Amino acid sequence: MSGKPEITFIASNKAYNDSLLNLKNTPAEISVGVDVETSSLDPFTGTLILLQIGTKSWVNVYDVRKLNNFQISQLLKWLNTKRKVIGHSFKFDLKYIYEKYGIMLKNIHDTMLAEAILYAGVGDPFTKYAELVSKYCYIDIDKDIRKEFEENPNIIITPEILDYSAMDVIFLPYIYDEQIELLKERNSLNVYSLEMRLLPAIAEMEHTGIILDEESWKELLKKAKATAKNISKEIKQQITDTVKKIISEENFTDGRDMLKFFKVTLTGENKKVAYSREYLSTVTTADEMMKVFHENFNPSSTYQMQRIMNLMGIPVASTNSKILKRDFNEYEFAMLLVDYRQWFKLATSFGENFFEHINPKTKKIHSSFDQLATRTGRFASSKPNMQNIKRGTDYRNSFIASPDYLLGTADYSHIELRLAAEVSKEENMLNIFREGRDPHTETAERVFDPSMFREELSKDEIRVRGKSLNFAVLYGTSAKGIAYNFQLPHSTGIEILERHKDLYPKLHDFIDLSREKILAAGFSITPFGRRRYFVVPRRFDRYNIKEKFKIYKEGFNHIIQGGSADMIKIAMVKTWEKNPFGNLLRAILTVHDEIVYEIHKSIIEEGEIFVREQMINAGQIFIKSIPVEVNIKVAPYWEK
Repeated sequence: MSGKPEITFIASNKAYNDSLLNLKNTPAEISVGVDVETSSLDPFTGTLILLQIGTKSWVNVYDVRKLNNFQISQLLKWLNTKRKVIGHSFKFDLKYIYEKYGIMLKNIHDTMLAEAILYAGVGDPFTKYAELVSKYCYIDIDKDIRKEFEENPNIIITPEILDYSAMDVIFLPYIYDEQIELLKERNSLNVYSLEMRLLPAIAEMEHTGIILDEESWKELLKKAKATAKNISKEIKQQITDTVKKIISEENFTDGRDMLKFFKVTLTGENKKVAYSREYLSTVTTADEMMKVFHENFNPSSTYQMQRIMNLMGIPVASTNSKILKRDFNEYEFAMLLVDYRQWFKLATSFGENFFEHINPKTKKIHSSFDQLATRTGRFASSKPNMQNIKRGTDYRNSFIASPDYLLGTADYSHIELRLAAEVSKEENMLNIFREGRDPHTETAERVFDPSMFREELSKDEIRVRGKSLNFAVLYGTSAKGIAYNFQLPHSTGIEILERHKDLYPKLHDFIDLSREKILAAGFSITPFGRRRYFVVPRRFDRYNIKEKFKIYKEGFNHIIQGGSADMIKIAMVKTWEKNPFGNLLRAILTVHDEIVYEIHKSIIEEGEIFVREQMINAGQIFIKSIPVEVNIKVAPYWEK
């Protein structure tokens, strides 16, 4: 790294005009670092205080409070003249700039995202700026001054604050140079280009947000709370006889001794006070103990439920709902607990906490969509997690379109199986798609035999098992896993897996070959070139053999799941960059293989055609020998 660049503070018209010389004399091929300092994390209610723009030779720090919108817009337009604009965790800056000035920066390099691409699977997807400065520039910087900006829109810019603000851009061009060289070495420029083109589209999507119908949500919450409460009462009633019997037989010393036996712990300060050690020592009769038990027993506690179920004669080693449904469905009480868990989750995960995410200014929810938070390249959603809202539920219908808009829910059909068929050249599966048949029904009918199952299954139930089997194979299941999931003997699991191999031999050959290549290379790669790295032991023995099968499983899964992530991202980029409708068509959500758009009522038909065309075009980059199908549902709300 060369010497420290010249730092100029600009807070007047004259200083602004003088600063333009730096811009005018900087060739377009010179990369430029950009950062903003703000009073809060919310671009809608916060104040943009400073805009820093810099190269290796100069840094201009603009106090935007002292300059007019035209002047700042002039700077932003200069940045958008095809020069490389570098930032760190840049989505934040993009949204702030877009909200305040209506300009979305392009031709971006985000140092955090670039690092995530370079070390996917073995690195932190959210590497801090200071860590990158230390790694690539061998300099330690202090970020504590950032706290002085928080809730302080009128902050006075001191020399210390000026230096701190400049530091946020000084190192960006140097980090950019190093990362680009590494991306070239790893043949990752395709993926890099995609992610950087995607970033402004995601920033705009988050900025647009989505409306939550609060009254509808409250009704769902009310129902979930009431149902969970009623089931909780039923659970307590059903365990009463068992608890009474044990209390009468065990001769507990006092209430504390009784609670310890049932593994009931006191949570919350109020309960700890009300049920103090002194008080519990006075609880000695059976009626008093029953009262204390019912007031403190928590059906949401896995430890308490496992204990009480064992005492009731239900031999569970885990109260995981999936295990209960699979192995203990003949017990009415076990199914009651599963039912309670579902309603309790609805009452908590999809409860009043969602209202906290409604922006006070826009009255919308602006969830965060992190494009590289997962190792496969799939999106992760947070604050709140919109990917947790499952299809087929009324909760989706509570998210509604803006006035004069409808919501278009567009998703790929069987995209992971289509991609697996394409890359493996599995003719039997390719023919299923060519002929428009359902792959899950085909698998079920040709692999399963009715005699394999203890109960008679409907066609829909058989199809569901065919779907489970198809995806289990893609995700690396074994015969033991198949037997376990379907509650069948191990020998039947072996038979099912062999039948699946006979039906789709090239798919299984491709899986086996890919796994060995991944293990040898130390990374898995999608058809588009997205890498996911693994730490592979030099040798495998009985202590780490599980790691080998984990790499097998996750490595092949990356090819398919990461490949479909590439596809959906290309579709989003194409739709955003080619959008002929402007603000009449805008993405507001993405969930795995699905994109949700707001489409203005005046362009419903044209908008739907355009979205389907871009998604199919993106799919055909990967899938060439069979059709790519996209389903689009248009409604006033997010379709179930």
